[in-house]
Amino acid sequence: LGDRRSSSDAQDAAYAAEVMRLKKRLSAANRLLLNPRSKEMQYWDMCTLSALFFTATVTPYEVCLIWAPTEVDALFVINNLVNLIFMIDMVFIFFLPYTVKHDQPVKNHRLIARRYLRGWFGLDLLSIAPLDWLVVTKVLDTEAVNPSMLKMVRMIRLLRLIKLARILRASRIFSRWENSISLQYSTRSLIRWILTIIMTLHWFSCLLGLLAQMQGSLRTVTLENAVGARMAIDPTCYGCNQTVPALNDAFCGDLTP
Repeated sequence: LGDRRSSSDAQDAAYAAEVMRLKKRLSAANRLLLNPRSKEMQYWDMCTLSALFFTATVTPYEVCLIWAPTEVDALFVINNLVNLIFMIDMVFIFFLPYTVKHDQPVKNHRLIARRYLRGWFGLDLLSIAPLDWLVVTKVLDTEAVNPSMLKMVRMIRLLRLIKLARILRASRIFSRWENSISLQYSTRSLIRWILTIIMTLHWFSCLLGLLAQMQGSLRTVTLENAVGARMAIDPTCYGCNQTVPALNDAFCGDLTP
């Protein structure tokens, strides 16, 4: 009986030593890697999805329909917080394993970094460029009369729509949640298509507003050029020049030459 107990204790000790060696191997293999299915990453995914939802809904409306000068206000702060979330998410991607054929995980840091740098890194980096800071710090003058400067300011505003490309990355999050969502495939597909249609209608509405804004500005420039040419040949045309005493505010309003 004593020999059996000693043999059993020896086997238990051998099993414990093997378990410890296996744990050390797993710890070495997963060193400096994030578990995409951990609770912490799920909370972070929710934060990232909130930022993506803000980008998909508010950013097109802001770029296409709000043509007020960029100032440090609540919307400016929220935009920078969203950029900060995307910046942290870019860092996390360098430590997230990805799967290849037959769901085999790739945990090599060099392969993970090379895959991301050759893929979405450039677009992600461009989407978080602090373009608003160029306007807030007066590097670009939004009140300039120079047409080339105005075109540059408008182009910078339109470049913010590049953030919408990050919405395609949301599929990465949903693929991790697919096994834990207890919904039928038909129900999930229906919800996905309803959200896609609603978002597409929202984007097209903002696009129509942008076209109207740009067309309106073109009409204003054309009108100013025509009035200027008329003033050059007709001495009785003042072009709503506020410096002329004969023209009062009721006639000109806020118009300028």
